[in-house]
Amino acid sequence: MKIYFWKIQNLKTNLINAGLNKWQIAFYLIAILIIQTVPYYLISEPINFWDNVDTAIFYIFLGVGTIYCYQANGGAGGKSFLERYISLAWVFGIRYTCFVFIPVFMILYLLVGYTGSDVPDETNWYDTTIVAIIRIGFYIALARHVRDVAHNKIKNENTFFTQLSKHVPTDNTVPYDPSQYPNIARRYLATFIDGLFIITIFVLIAYLFQGTDKLSVTIRLLTAFFMFFVYEPICTSKLCTIGQKILGVRIRSLQANQNISIVSAYIRIVVKIMLGIISFFTIPYSKNKRAIHDFAAGSVVIYSTPNS
Repeated sequence: MKIYFWKIQNLKTNLINAGLNKWQIAFYLIAILIIQTVPYYLISEPINFWDNVDTAIFYIFLGVGTIYCYQANGGAGGKSFLERYISLAWVFGIRYTCFVFIPVFMILYLLVGYTGSDVPDETNWYDTTIVAIIRIGFYIALARHVRDVAHNKIKNENTFFTQLSKHVPTDNTVPYDPSQYPNIARRYLATFIDGLFIITIFVLIAYLFQGTDKLSVTIRLLTAFFMFFVYEPICTSKLCTIGQKILGVRIRSLQANQNISIVSAYIRIVVKIMLGIISFFTIPYSKNKRAIHDFAAGSVVIYSTPNS
């Protein structure tokens, strides 16, 4: 009995070609129920208002998300919805937790620490809000996987280094102009300018709201969250950041010379924050001078004007 934990493309291939037996479906269902229920019994803190709100949102999103995935599977005309939905929710849920849920909350609590406040033991409004946003993203992406299976669409899941080998300078099968891609020094400098701008704004707000009252702490937290998770993604997907403007670089989709989507921009910033300077190590070896966060988001950095 083959059970998948990580390789979602292999699972999708199995669902398309052979389907699952009842023991596999039972395993995925029981595993999901355990993951969803056991943590509530391990929590020792008293339940507050925001815990109840989070629980209500969970069941609402579960219902709406399931219906959304059901429609993605073809609705009443679709086949094997439960086995696809349950198994994909398990494997994709593990990946989503590792790539999105854990990193977001690690960064959130680091930001709380930077505000000079202790990380609260009880659930707060921002915990509930962020979890709700993460759940929306989960069901949207899960529905895409269900739709792929329903349409017999499988994407080859090559390793990172296999993908990278397609872009190294020794590969001359794809013509390109190396002069249109900024070097690593210029990209570092653009990132440094944006980082300096973010720190300046945060320090200014922290100075204006130095108190330990709830309002001051909330304002500092919102400022930090906005600067890290709104400033660069929004500016990158719509126009450019201050650092990009000064250094004359722009972020574009690899497949088309246009702005990347907001979803790609968020994927890009999350990977960039998680890996830090390590993300830039692939630039000298990539044909289009792409960093790891560029590979993750399907983006490429180019000069804003030719021959810059």
